[in-house]
Amino acid sequence: MAESSCGTFQAAVPAPALDLAPPADFVEICSKDAPLCAKLASGYPPTAKMVGYFVNPEEWQRYREGRLSGFTRYLIAQVSEGTAPSDFLGLKSFVRSRQGDIPDNTELPPAFDSAGRSNIGVFEDSDDAIASGVVMKLQRPEPGPSSTVILASANIAFLANERVLSLYVFTDVTAQPSAEPVKQLTREWLRCLRRAKQ
Repeated sequence: MAESSCGTFQAAVPAPALDLAPPADFVEICSKDAPLCAKLASGYPPTAKMVGYFVNPEEWQRYREGRLSGFTRYLIAQVSEGTAPSDFLGLKSFVRSRQGDIPDNTELPPAFDSAGRSNIGVFEDSDDAIASGVVMKLQRPEPGPSSTVILASANIAFLANERVLSLYVFTDVTAQPSAEPVKQLTREWLRCLRRAKQ
């Protein structure tokens, strides 16, 4: 498979510079809508500083026009301020020992309740990254044909330029439930991040 082209996005962080290098078909939205970004970041632990939130440009346009209430594929980048680069090996060992089944302090989107989840374990493990994932079934409280959403997600710890990043990848797989789309998108983003580090 040919490598997808990569975009570039310089995170607003102190030196050294940090290019979050999303795949080319994503646009960063926190720099465009600070109130929305604050809302999106509110469910994450306070030790994680949001530095990038990437969505599909077409979905972003539809969202701004009021024709879309959420995104079907998105990437989140945070600086893990509570984890020093020297702790990275220990973090990887912990994730590996739990096979990716680690405590998750992230809050669900407010419109959803959890209706079950399936751990897909660790699927990437390298010198600079470890990735694990889950497939979640989310239920809207109100009934209706679109009341159930199946979301595949990955959580990646990535060592980049003297920082540990906590990265998230989300893909709506309701139409065809599978972990493969989120694994593929995770690997694509990791390739772009590694290219940006060189």
